[in-house]
Amino acid sequence: MEAEKYLERIKLIDAILINKLEDHRIWVELADALGGFSVGERVQTTRNLHQKQNAIDRYIDIEAEIKALREERQRIIDTIQKLPPTEYDIIYKIYVKDNPNTLKEIAYQYHKSYDWAKKRKRNGLRLIQSMIDKGDI
Repeated sequence: MEAEKYLERIKLIDAILINKLEDHRIWVELADALGGFSVGERVQTTRNLHQKQNAIDRYIDIEAEIKALREERQRIIDTIQKLPPTEYDIIYKIYVKDNPNTLKEIAYQYHKSYDWAKKRKRNGLRLIQSMIDKGDI
């Protein structure tokens, strides 16, 4: 896998998580709406019980998917944290932040040139690619 695609996976994971969390909320609400037994109520039909169980099964499956996505996201961040401090900071600001910085903004923050920021980013990507190639990820 290419280092940049590996890091860009975070944005995809973030988008998927937003949608999975919404799906989870919908299935939980459906399961709640289908209700349960309580004293004094009519006995639910078998169909309602199956629908409720299907809704519960679905939101439990989604919870597992959300957990796996969060773990994958954290593994990518853990990889970035292995970089030297400057490369870590630059790669994090570009690939992890909700509102990513541009190289121009990063260069300005460091009081350096755009080319300097570009070289630090390239070095960070090279180091991550090396970790990928060695199987350290």
